[in-house]
Amino acid sequence: MAALATGAAMSAVQALMPAYPLMLVSRIVEGASHLAIVVVGPTMIATLAPEGRRPLAMTLWSSFFGVTYTVLALIGPHATPIGLFLGHAGYMAALALILALTLPPDPRHSSAPLGNLLAQHAVIYASPRLAAPAMGFCCYTFLYVAVLTLLPPETPASHRA
Repeated sequence: MAALATGAAMSAVQALMPAYPLMLVSRIVEGASHLAIVVVGPTMIATLAPEGRRPLAMTLWSSFFGVTYTVLALIGPHATPIGLFLGHAGYMAALALILALTLPPDPRHSSAPLGNLLAQHAVIYASPRLAAPAMGFCCYTFLYVAVLTLLPPETPASHRA
């Protein structure tokens, strides 16, 4: 929720169209908040989803980039830059509020000791069964970014947003 709130706050600052140095700093902070969401989101979803619904929940999560870009392509041309920043701030703030009201409270017990993190990573990376989901996500992400990078110049100008 902190990452969503931070992203909302940074988008609200950006809607003011501040001077370049402040805009750049706010974009970096917003990017870090989005990175936190992308890292924490799937873990939280997998933890909270019932075992039988976990594949569906993770499938919905995997559609988030595609759906977001599709909605933005439909809305973006009709909005001003300030409107887009404010819309993003409102969306992030609304999601933070919804999650604050609906997520179960964090458990009060202490975390298990981490032990030797290097050894834990070695065990995970040595096991195809344990490493496969992460490797699949990495491949998916690299392909998605590649398509987003290479496809727009190949799209006819009449079909661009």
